[in-house]
Amino acid sequence: MLNVIRGLLREFGLVIGNGPVVAMHFVKAFQTDDCPDIPDVAKSMLKTLCDQVIGLDDRVTFYDKLIEYHSRIDERAKRIQTISSAGPITASAIVATIGDSKQFKNGREFAAWLGLTPLNRSSGGKERLGKISNKGYEGYW
Repeated sequence: MLNVIRGLLREFGLVIGNGPVVAMHFVKAFQTDDCPDIPDVAKSMLKTLCDQVIGLDDRVTFYDKLIEYHSRIDERAKRIQTISSAGPITASAIVATIGDSKQFKNGREFAAWLGLTPLNRSSGGKERLGKISNKGYEGYW
């Protein structure tokens, strides 16, 4: 949506910088009546787009706070967050995806399920480990 705003402004020779921070700065400035010199129809469209961006930003902020709250009260999410680089969003996503972690015998099985380690398909004394590519697990032969 921010690119639509940039495109509309470029039609009238107004260029705002790249990046969401710069675009949001323009959107907030436009909300406080810092209007560029463009036709009224374009201002109306720009106002509608800016209102939608502000509404979307508010919803994202609300859900970020909700996820953070959930990760503070859920014991499983708290434990996951003790791992370095695992924040509230990652912890909540893992808890929501795997549910009951008792389905995995150990951490290696969980990592294999995620595709981070080769899946172990050994039997009869013959060890068969799957391969790992940059995309993750790709089979076990």
